[in-house]
This record gives sequence, C-alpha cells and structure tokens, in this order.
Amino acid sequence: MDQFCAACALVPGTFSFDEQGVITSSLLGAVSKSLSLTILEDWEVFRGSVVSRKDLPESVPWKDAWRIETKHFAIVTNVSGDLCRTLGRALEAAREIYREETGYDVAARITVHVPATRKKYVGLWLEQNRPAPEPTNLGKCYRDYCAVDGSKPTREVISVALHEVAHGYLNLGLEAESGRRGTTMPPWYHEGLATYCAGYGKDSLSWRRGVVLPEIAKAAPLGAFREIVTKGEAIPLEKFLGAEPGGTAYYLQACAFFWFFHDTEDADLRARFADAVKALRKARLTEDRIERGREIFLSGRTEVG
Repeated sequence: MDQFCAACALVPGTFSFDEQGVITSSLLGAVSKSLSLTILEDWEVFRGSVVSRKDLPESVPWKDAWRIETKHFAIVTNVSGDLCRTLGRALEAAREIYREETGYDVAARITVHVPATRKKYVGLWLEQNRPAPEPTNLGKCYRDYCAVDGSKPTREVISVALHEVAHGYLNLGLEAESGRRGTTMPPWYHEGLATYCAGYGKDSLSWRRGVVLPEIAKAAPLGAFREIVTKGEAIPLEKFLGAEPGGTAYYLQACAFFWFFHDTEDADLRARFADAVKALRKARLTEDRIERGREIFLSGRTEVG
C-alpha cells in the first residue's frame, strides 16, 4: 500500500475541503492539516472523492465545480481546487484590509464565482439578469455577488477578484449605514480603493497594498498633485486626472491619487484627505444622487462641494 492509499484508509467516505486545504471526511470528520496538504500535493478532491490530478478531466463541468465556504465568502470555481483554496485564503486576508480601509465590518457573505471559460463568465451575468460584461471586462461585483473570468492566469484572476470584491464590500457597507441600496462613492474613490487593495496578500501570498500599480503610474501624477497642494487650490479631481472613467489610464490615475494621499509622509495631507473622504461619505449617505460629491477639495478648508 503506497503512502497515499494509507492516507485514504484514514479518511473514508465522501470528501470536502476548506480554504486552508484541510480535508473533511463525511465519516470521520476533519483530517489533520499536515496530512491533508500532503494528500493535495498530488491528488485532488473531485466529485466527493480523492483522485489523482493526472486523472482529472481537462474541462471540469460547472456542476462539478470546487466549492468552499470560508468565514466570510462562498467560492465556486471549475478551474481547479488549488485556485479555490488559494482564493479563499486571499479573500479572507483582503477582507481585513477592506475593513481597515473602509471602516465597515460587513457581515454579509459574498459569493464569488470563477468559471474556467469566458462563455460561462458572460452567461453567469445573464443568469443574474444583469448586462453582459464588455469584452475587456474580467470581473464584476454586484453587492454580495461577484464573478471573475477564470480563463486568465491564476495571479491575474485573484487580483481581479480582490479588486471586484472590494467594490461589493464598500457598497454593502454604505448601504448598511444609509439604510438604502444604491449608495455609492464617486468612481475615482471606488477604483482607487479597489485597485489599491487588489495588490495585497499575506502568508504565502506575496502581494502588498498598492503593488499592482506600476511605478510610472505612481510617479507621473505626483508633480501635479504637489503643485495643486502647494497652490492651495480647490480643484475637481476629474479635471486633473485627465482620463475618462472606465479606461485603464483612469484606473491607474485614480489608484495613484488614492495611493499618494493615503501613503504620503506628509501627516497634514493624510489628515486632510481622510477628512475630505469622511465629508464626501457623509454627503453621499444623506443625499440621493448627489452630484457635488464628484469633487474633492484639498485646500485648507478641506470641504466637499
């Protein structure tokens, strides 16, 4: 009997696993973490059984997808069990950052679906009675439901998931505080926060906040930011970002703006930025469809108008 079969004898019955890769047997309960991870190096939990990875079908049907429920997320993917477990760990790590950055402790469980094909990804949104994603879109989040195109490399899939779930997390927090759906922050804040958070991970995940932002994108706007602050002018953000919402340049510039004022060594600027965001959030929570929230002022008055 080889080492794996000896392990099998310890875990009879059907199998499931959690975000840490710990196998649970329907008959004997949880297997030790060290033994579970050893088993999953060469084998995989598939259709309720442990099978050799080389025997897995090339294309796993969605109905046989791997599923995990972590403390705060429900993850379903037919890409691989590895992706399912890794994404579970990444999202739980990122949730601490969402909570820290937004100030909200969202209780709702967020479901994340990661299909292996683009066709299924588009189909999931149609099943939700939502518009089909644009061809360049790799992920979307609507409140407590998120879907990501799983046909891309693992690192990109996870980064997109962290970005999109940040949107849902913030929206759920805003809705809970305002008592109504549809309460949002301006696009620059959503995209800046989500892109900033998408580069974070810990333990075996080597990301950190802001790391997905290319250095050139960080450096390019800094001169403009410093000039504006030096002059003490109140300038609408959209006027000096110089890119239309939705494009890659807008994402990078919005994140660069967020990164600069969030991480600057100038304590006064950090405080002004934090105060301005608080004022903007308050305005958004108390007024429907507020248009003046599109502008954030970084003058000495630190007001939103």
